[in-house]
Amino acid sequence: MTYKRFYPVFILLMLLLVITEQYYFWFRKAWCTDSDFNAILIAALGILTGIVYIVASSGIFSAIEPEKAVSSTGNKKGIWIFWGILSIAVCYEELRKLLMTYPPDHNSDVLFVMELQARKFASGLFPYDIVNFRNSYDVYPPYLPAFWIPMLIPYAAGLDLRWASYAVFAVVMGVFGYFYASKKNHPALNFLGIGLFSTIIWSLYFLDDEFTLTCTSEILIVAYYLLLMIGIYYDNLPVIIISLIACLLSRYNLLFWLPAAGILYFRNHTLKQTIQLILWVSAGVILLYLLPFVSQRPDILTNGFKQWLIATEQGWIRGAKLDKDTIYFFNGLSLNKYFCMHFPESSFLERIQFMQRIQMYVLLGFTLLITLLYFYFHKKLNPGYYLAGTLKIYFALFFLFNPMVYPYYLIPAFGMSIFLFVQMLSPARPS
Repeated sequence: MTYKRFYPVFILLMLLLVITEQYYFWFRKAWCTDSDFNAILIAALGILTGIVYIVASSGIFSAIEPEKAVSSTGNKKGIWIFWGILSIAVCYEELRKLLMTYPPDHNSDVLFVMELQARKFASGLFPYDIVNFRNSYDVYPPYLPAFWIPMLIPYAAGLDLRWASYAVFAVVMGVFGYFYASKKNHPALNFLGIGLFSTIIWSLYFLDDEFTLTCTSEILIVAYYLLLMIGIYYDNLPVIIISLIACLLSRYNLLFWLPAAGILYFRNHTLKQTIQLILWVSAGVILLYLLPFVSQRPDILTNGFKQWLIATEQGWIRGAKLDKDTIYFFNGLSLNKYFCMHFPESSFLERIQFMQRIQMYVLLGFTLLITLLYFYFHKKLNPGYYLAGTLKIYFALFFLFNPMVYPYYLIPAFGMSIFLFVQMLSPARPS
């Protein structure tokens, strides 16, 4: 027996969760002063978003059976590819004003280092040598190639290198438009579903977060993880390969989720397809990172982590001395304040490492749990839908136990929430 009449209730619940999650993220200071409570609340909302999506898209509550395919609507996909790109391109003028007003290094060394890496590589120099920021301190470039390789295109064209992030985001939205138009959607739903992703940029703009828009490449990370969601949801091997390479060569966030994803992929595909996936992703990592850079300087694998550890320790020390929340360290986005304040008998470094171990155990336990749950309920679950939902939950847990979470780190999770909500509006799987 199915309960498809409840599906609209799940859509409304998902909308409420997405709005509430983002409200508490942006306006957390207005609602509570306790960082630990707020971090747990934001994580719980993210976890519930993933759970609601998985349950709603299962064979019990979904408007269609999970494995049933539908034919294309006949919509011209080119229109929706264009709309996906245009929905981001309309942000151009306001972004241009911001980029002209704020240089990439006006409040951070993040983009300064990334751009320097791109310029060095384009000039035939090694991009992982130590650099000096504003003659004040030395910085080891910790950023993996997927952060700065896209910058080579605007560099060659003589443009502001920060346009790379928005260009990649626009391309990914064009890709999403192509796949989303394959569903039996009303044109108005295609217009709304594809256009909703531009709210990621507009929300940052109207909340005056010029730092994220002009001093980070987080929109690029949003694009990478949305491309991964597209790949696994629509079960497209080339998109999965490209997105996994991009995600692995930007941050290490996915490492503990990958075993479950690999097992589920093998469970639902041939051995040949699984081997192709592993070989192509491995080749991308080797050719774009290990061979050209790590082979020349093996210590770059550890130097970036050491710098992160030093920065985190310094942040904890400053936060403990101030005994108050700060925007970059004890900001209500993770439980780092709890771990910092409740283990005074150990050093700050030991507390950070303890929190990292807890994070590892939680993520490994989650990976095992979602694997076992899939094998038990696999007849009711579509693997692509399931993996998309578990990725959202994984991110919520990852950042809850992360020792240092800058606010913009959670923006890709915002993109994931929009993706899941948009797919719930049109649950039919394309042919």
